[in-house]
Amino acid sequence: MRVLIADDERLVRYTIRSMLEEMPVSFSAIHEVRDGEALVEAVRRLEPHLVLADIQMPKLNGLRAIAELVRDYPQTVFIILSAHNDFGYAQEAIRLGVFRYLLKPVEPAELEPAIRAAAGRIVVGTGPESPVATAGPDETGGVRYSSLIRRCRQWMAENYREPAGLNEAAGALGITPAYLSTTFKAQTGETFLKRLTRMRMDKAKELIERGAAVGDVARSVGYTSARHFARRFREQFGASPTELRENTPKKD
Repeated sequence: MRVLIADDERLVRYTIRSMLEEMPVSFSAIHEVRDGEALVEAVRRLEPHLVLADIQMPKLNGLRAIAELVRDYPQTVFIILSAHNDFGYAQEAIRLGVFRYLLKPVEPAELEPAIRAAAGRIVVGTGPESPVATAGPDETGGVRYSSLIRRCRQWMAENYREPAGLNEAAGALGITPAYLSTTFKAQTGETFLKRLTRMRMDKAKELIERGAAVGDVARSVGYTSARHFARRFREQFGASPTELRENTPKKD
């Protein structure tokens, strides 16, 4: 796999290269450039499989450079490594189909899962499937989400019973919490927390209507505090768990 590192700081380029060389991933070549114009030229000349790019670089910033390249080089996977946790930058990265948006200083434990995920999409030969593609209607009239959001929703379905949230989900998916939060809201129209809470409350409502004890229900949907659970339940349904159960018709 051919990799191109684009960053105007020599130490950052050296650090990223060092992390890559220590990973159990096969790289045929690792190239470096220090500005956006050199990034565009290098991609056109080398056609790398993977580009790790900063945003703020001389001559041309990373996002503008990527904007010039994505249409002509759809096989190249782009990962942003930026010191700026800026919502506007993240939105632009989503629009361009950037594969990951990681915040500097990036740690090996955060970078390696992203590299592995990118390598998996490159090696299979089908081209990179961007996890930040725009959501839209599919042929059946439903909603077509990116692979990242589908995997995130699957994580929710498997982990809503645990006291876990955005940080744990992002760690499991190999991305930063900020990137997951921004992408999830951009594609689904609701926040990660709101979607996870709704999933938990819907399941809790079902259990309450069956007559389960409030404390048991709270623990079964990831809440360690019954009081906190009851407050969220009332916010969702306009009634406490006990009130809902009392108003549920008894089955013969």
